[in-house]
Amino acid sequence: MLVENLVNRDVQVAFAASLPSAELARWVRLTLNSEVVAVAEADFIVCRQADLAHLDLTQLGLGTMASPELGATLVIDYQGPDLTAVSAEATAGCVRLTGPGINPQGPVKRLNLTEIDAAFWHQRADCNGSFPMGFDIFICRDSELIALPRTTRIQLEGDAACM
Repeated sequence: MLVENLVNRDVQVAFAASLPSAELARWVRLTLNSEVVAVAEADFIVCRQADLAHLDLTQLGLGTMASPELGATLVIDYQGPDLTAVSAEATAGCVRLTGPGINPQGPVKRLNLTEIDAAFWHQRADCNGSFPMGFDIFICRDSELIALPRTTRIQLEGDAACM
């Protein structure tokens, strides 16, 4: 589990409402020696994809100009289709990635994130608009893991606004 590798006594974690918080809080305290806190105080926020519609991203820590590394990390349990199985022709519901570490001359980088609503991506863009501040995202699906640093720009295919 990704959370086991990220959480320790030096960081705090929050879980979205749909996750069994009492059981998870006990496990976090006993196994990881960490505390479960409110979203606004958490270093790591763990949620299911369905929770994204109810999660206020403006509550996530964005770090500061002097310490952007203090920005939160959102861990999403994604239940949609295979994250990377996107044909070159497919566009509907996919996101296009650009930014540091992504070769602009290479093939277009797309992810199949059709189950995440466009409103989430727009709110993420607003929150991460003050470089270098922002929050990072890990998207997990079965054995797949996608990391989206705060510096990654995300554009919804068919949406002119780059995020």
